[in-house]
Amino acid sequence: MLYLLLSLVLLGLLTALLGYVSQRRHGEQPVVQAAGDCSTCDGTDAACEQECMMEAATKPIEYFDDEELDAYRGRLPDAYTEEETEQFAEVLETLRPDEVKAWNRSLILRGINMPDGIKDEFIQLAEEDREG
Repeated sequence: MLYLLLSLVLLGLLTALLGYVSQRRHGEQPVVQAAGDCSTCDGTDAACEQECMMEAATKPIEYFDDEELDAYRGRLPDAYTEEETEQFAEVLETLRPDEVKAWNRSLILRGINMPDGIKDEFIQLAEEDREG
């Protein structure tokens, strides 16, 4: 038992010594952080999208002249009338391509589900922004 304990202590000291020598020889390496932001998320990386959503949740909610949509908070995506869906479509059609995903994040943070009737158009516009 004593030999096992001495072996572990010796192994720990040897590891610490090698780590110290290696650090002195190569110098301390700076920690590199990703320089990307939410504008670089292209929808293919779920981690990037999640990080952007978390970042957006810490900031004031961005509105896109769509305050009237707050009345639909909590509504199910398949529970909208054609007129209500048209309100969302009007806002979506006024957005620049680079604003489409940010608008979706804004809706999510505000607790507003996008109507099923415009999801295809949203996806198409979001993909155009990714390609362009």
